[in-house]
Amino acid sequence: MTSQIESILRVLFDEDEALPTPDCAPCQDQLTAYIDAQLAGADAAAAFPDVSAHLAGCATCSRVHDELAALLALEQSDQLAAPPVPAAFDFSYLAAPVVQQDPPARPAVRPWRVDAVGRLIVQFSAELLRSLQGPALQPSYLKSDVPRALTW
Repeated sequence: MTSQIESILRVLFDEDEALPTPDCAPCQDQLTAYIDAQLAGADAAAAFPDVSAHLAGCATCSRVHDELAALLALEQSDQLAAPPVPAAFDFSYLAAPVVQQDPPARPAVRPWRVDAVGRLIVQFSAELLRSLQGPALQPSYLKSDVPRALTW
């Protein structure tokens, strides 16, 4: 734990450390394949000559290589600690859910009531329409006292 804190502080406050260069991005893209080849026992320098040459001259990528190689070696040897299992939540302190009961069933509407209500609505509508209509429209010559002979 102390070495991890020291390495973090060293990275944060060490001003002499070289910053990544534009050549670092292609190297870091192939770095995992390079380390996998090393851990498999293959000649990684022959398979990845650009990465090998860059690691020899770049302190930043060399440090990243060392850390990643150590991490992948631990993973291959099954020495990494398993992540903690998330806690199981205990909801026993919560009140039990309230189950809503259906309201009591209402008695079915009797058909004779529906028929009577329908007739009442029809009767009322007919009377309302009759009361809203004005007097019958007639031509004015039928309402006047002028004799029919004078009409056209």
